[in-house]
Amino acid sequence: MDCVTLLILFVWGLFYYVRQKKKSVVTLLIINFCVLFVGLMISILAPGNKVRAQSIQGFSLFNSIKCALVSSFELFGKWLGVSLLVILIFISVVLWDSLKKSKLYFKNPLLVFIGCFAIYSGRMSVQYYAGGYLGAPRQMDQYYLGFVICISVTWIYFVGWLSKRVSIEPIINPLRCSAVFCLFVVLFFSIGCFSYGLKNLVSVSTAVSLIKGETQQYHQEMSDRIELYKSSENQKVEVIPLTVYPDCFGEETLTNDATYWTNVAVAKYYNLDSVILLNKDVERSEK
Repeated sequence: MDCVTLLILFVWGLFYYVRQKKKSVVTLLIINFCVLFVGLMISILAPGNKVRAQSIQGFSLFNSIKCALVSSFELFGKWLGVSLLVILIFISVVLWDSLKKSKLYFKNPLLVFIGCFAIYSGRMSVQYYAGGYLGAPRQMDQYYLGFVICISVTWIYFVGWLSKRVSIEPIINPLRCSAVFCLFVVLFFSIGCFSYGLKNLVSVSTAVSLIKGETQQYHQEMSDRIELYKSSENQKVEVIPLTVYPDCFGEETLTNDATYWTNVAVAKYYNLDSVILLNKDVERSEK
């Protein structure tokens, strides 16, 4: 996914600097492209990735790009909500004067938009090509982060382009607007804490888990489980569920099905015949 993003940036940069007739930069970009292409080929031809690709049916290159474009337009409308628009408008007012006085000319807002949109949608094409679907929740989070970054860059560049061509004084004083913006951020942050709980704030949840002893207990139980794996080579291993999951960690990934992919991965890593997670009822009865 990162290689695709960098390759898109390369194409955008090559197009831009060829127009600027900067041969030294174009040469540097071509060298970077060669390095990226070699890295991409190593990733594609790596034995582990080759085996994984054989077990997953993805789309063709053309269909991957088509599906990515469709999904990117659908998610664009979903993610460009009122809250994000309000933040972008605040940023516009705060940065207007600075962008107007900037030495940058902001000549090509359309080119920047196309480049950013290509990066945003191109990342989705990788998953369609590799697995034939849009992706797991963690990948959707990456897409959303890419969307926020791309839309912010595009918007700020457009505001810079507009400020160079429209002679108007800021409607609101930038300093006052910045103060209001900070107050809104604190307000929304506080409301989010009450609505979703402190567990969604990683640093706070980590501290709470440490104070309660949850992290220490989790570490001890996982250490015992790993010790069991290491001492049971070539055996069928049954493990009891963990009794605690700190909020900053993921939940149990093993199941009572030895053929589930995480069970198989753990068994292969520790050279075991199989790994099975016992039911909680079994664990309690044994205790």
